[in-house]
Amino acid sequence: MGDPTGPTQPLPPGDPRRPVVREREVVAAPDDVLLEELRRVRFWSYFGSAVASIASVLAVIALIVALGNDNNKNDSNTATRTDISNLRSDLGVARAQATQANATTKDVADKLDSLTNRVKRLERSSQDLSKAQDDISTLEQDVKDLTDRVDQVERAQEQAAAGGP
Repeated sequence: MGDPTGPTQPLPPGDPRRPVVREREVVAAPDDVLLEELRRVRFWSYFGSAVASIASVLAVIALIVALGNDNNKNDSNTATRTDISNLRSDLGVARAQATQANATTKDVADKLDSLTNRVKRLERSSQDLSKAQDDISTLEQDVKDLTDRVDQVERAQEQAAAGGP
């Protein structure tokens, strides 16, 4: 192996017998319906994430408030056990909501990936269609040129048969 800090080797020149073909870059406008659906999916994804974050923050606040109330009450164990039980149930609800929000976010992300793939396929299809239209135009021009050339040859033969120059 050589010195990794040294300059790289130049590539050998391409085959001189093959012409260089450049691809045409065609940019197709994306479908408005797909864009609107992507916007909706993005909104619900952000909304689900925000709900999960808010639920987590509320659970932490409830825990802090419960601990603060517990330090102030200290008069009965029954009230403390009830508060802890309520706090645990609230925490369970918050966890369930966070889990549901995460599942919704994953579902939205999957839909977004699916839509992105559909947009890419449509763009490729549009590029193929544009290339086919260009090829058809080229073929039509070639046919017209050949027809003109055949007409010229026929006229030349008629003139030669008639004794012209």
